[in-house]
Amino acid sequence: MIIKNYSKTLVAILLMASFAFSCDGLKKSPFPGYSQTEDGLFYKFHKHGTDTLKPVEGDKVSAFMVYRTMNDSAFGNTQPDRPFDLPMMASAYDGDVFAAIRMMSAGDSATFIINSDSFFQITVGAPRPEILDSGSTFYLDVTVTKIMTPEQMDKERLETEQAMVEMEKSIIGQYIASNNLEVVSDPSGIFYLSTKAGRGEQLTAGSFAKLNMIAKSLGPNGGEFINTYNDGKPIDLEVGTGQLGIGFETGLLKMKVGEKATIIAPFSLAFGAQGMQGYVAPFSTIVYDVELVKITSAEEIQVEREKESRELEVKETAEMTKYLSANNISVAPTATGMYYVEEIAGTGKQAVAGKKVKVHYTGYLLDGTKFDSSVDRGEPYEFGLGQRQVIPGWDEGIAMMKEGGKAKLIIPSSLGYGPRGSGPIPPSATLVFDVELIEVID
Repeated sequence: MIIKNYSKTLVAILLMASFAFSCDGLKKSPFPGYSQTEDGLFYKFHKHGTDTLKPVEGDKVSAFMVYRTMNDSAFGNTQPDRPFDLPMMASAYDGDVFAAIRMMSAGDSATFIINSDSFFQITVGAPRPEILDSGSTFYLDVTVTKIMTPEQMDKERLETEQAMVEMEKSIIGQYIASNNLEVVSDPSGIFYLSTKAGRGEQLTAGSFAKLNMIAKSLGPNGGEFINTYNDGKPIDLEVGTGQLGIGFETGLLKMKVGEKATIIAPFSLAFGAQGMQGYVAPFSTIVYDVELVKITSAEEIQVEREKESRELEVKETAEMTKYLSANNISVAPTATGMYYVEEIAGTGKQAVAGKKVKVHYTGYLLDGTKFDSSVDRGEPYEFGLGQRQVIPGWDEGIAMMKEGGKAKLIIPSSLGYGPRGSGPIPPSATLVFDVELIEVID
C-alpha cells in the first residue's frame, strides 16, 4: 500500500521505548519529584522490586510502557495484558533507552521525562507524532516484569518448542483421521500421500517446476495462504531453494510430472517457530496439496515472464487509453508517462522534495474500484516528499502542487506497483488518485 499507517509508527515507538536514569550523580531537578543523572536525564521511581539483577547486552527485558504528554494525555502504550520484550543492545549514545533499562530490575517501575526529538530521531528512527512539538518532552512510564539471560532464553525456547512438538502430534493425528488420509510417515519427519500417479519425468534438485497447489496451516489461526487454483496459473519454483520449507521440498522430490500428492510438514520442517509474517502463524503445521504440472528451466520461465509482461503492458495501455477517452482527459503525459490533471490550483507554498507534506487522497483502479482513502479514515497522510516513502508517481505528481490545490494523478504501473501489484492492487495496474495538498511543512 502507499500508506505507511500511523499505527505502524506507534508500534515502532513501543518497540524502542524508554529513557535513562542513574542512582548516582544527582542534580537539582527543575521537575519537582524527579532526580537527574549526570547525563541530564530525569527520572522518578515509584516502586523497587525484590530482585537485584540488572540487564546487560544480550538479555531480554519484558516491560509494560505508557507514553504521556506533559499534559498527561496518553498517546501510546503496550498491550495491557502483554508486556513488550525488548532485546538489550549496546547504547547508541549516553543515556539512551538501553542505558535506562540497564539500571532497572524486575519489579521496578519508574517514570522518565524524555526529549521528543532525540527519542524519535535517534532511538526509534521514526517521525515524531504530531501530538508532540519539536523540542518538547514527554512522560514515559516503565514497569519491568522480567529479565532473562541468553541461557534462560534458550531454555525457555527449548521448553516451548518441546511442548509445541507434543501438541503438534495431536493436531496432525486428528487431521489425518478426520480426512481419512492413508499417509506414509517419512524418515525425514513429513507425512506423504500420492493421490494421483505421475507418468512423467522425476523431479530433481536444481530443476524448475510448475506447480498447482493449495497450502494451508493447521490450528486455530490456520488457513490457506497459497491457492493457485484461484487464478488458474501455476507457480514457478526452483527446487532446492527451500522457499516453502524443507519438508515441502522433501515431499516434492518424490514426485513425477502429472502426479498429485498431499504433504504434511511439521513446523520444524516448514516455517519453524517464527512462521511467516502475515501468512503463517508461529509453530504451524503445513499441509500442501500439490500437483507437479511440468519440469521446466530458468530460460523457459524467463521467456514466459517476458511474454506475460509484454501482454500486460499492451493491456494496460489499452485500458488507460479507454479511461482517458471516457473521462475526456486531454492533458499530455509527463516524460515518465504520468497524467497530472489539475482540478483546483493551489495558492499556498509549493511542494518541494525534501519537505514533509500533508495530503488527503482517495485511490481507485481504472474500473472505479476504490482501494484506499485517507478521506474515509478522516486522517490526512503525512510523508517526506522525494524520499522514496511513497510510490514514484506520488513523489512526481505531488511535487507539481501547491497548498490548497487538488489534482487527479493517473499513474501507470511503472510508477506504481509494477508487474507484481500489492495487496488489492493487481499486477500492472494503472492507478488513479484524487489528491488534495493540505500543507507543506517546513
